[in-house]
Amino acid sequence: MIIGGLARFLYPGEQRLGCLGTLVLGVSGAIVGGIVWNVLLQGEPYRPGGWIMSTIGAVIVLWVAEKLGGPRPPVS
Repeated sequence: MIIGGLARFLYPGEQRLGCLGTLVLGVSGAIVGGIVWNVLLQGEPYRPGGWIMSTIGAVIVLWVAEKLGGPRPPVS
């Protein structure tokens, strides 16, 4: 949940996620960050990437979700 919150804080704009969405964002960010870390280092089989890579992975997940989600109406 902390990683998801950090990613939401760092990513510009408003994300419409509740507590469960933020939790899923943090977990998926850890997975994506671990994959990116292992691809860059060509290291061991999957291993979590740590706080920094997990946060970067969560920001990547937010960016991809925004691009796949299409335009959203402005929030008043």
